[in-house]
Amino acid sequence: MQKSSAKMLPVITLTSPNSTYDELFLSNYASINMTDALARVQGVGDAEVMTDFQYAMRIWMDPDRMTGFGVTAGDVIAAIREQNIEI
Repeated sequence: MQKSSAKMLPVITLTSPNSTYDELFLSNYASINMTDALARVQGVGDAEVMTDFQYAMRIWMDPDRMTGFGVTAGDVIAAIREQNIEI
């Protein structure tokens, strides 16, 4: 069991000079690179990204067209897996 206070203490805000990166990028960056490192600091009970946006992909498949090309949903999933780290 982890001992922690219900009080929120420091808040870190990420910004992007000249709006180079959007809030989705910054949120994803914080989730990947900062949350675990901050949570491991002695005396920190928990660290979380409060605007936890996630990169996502939505794919619409046309069954008739796929049949015409001889492609199955499994083929599409396999192609995405070859090109992506996470699905």
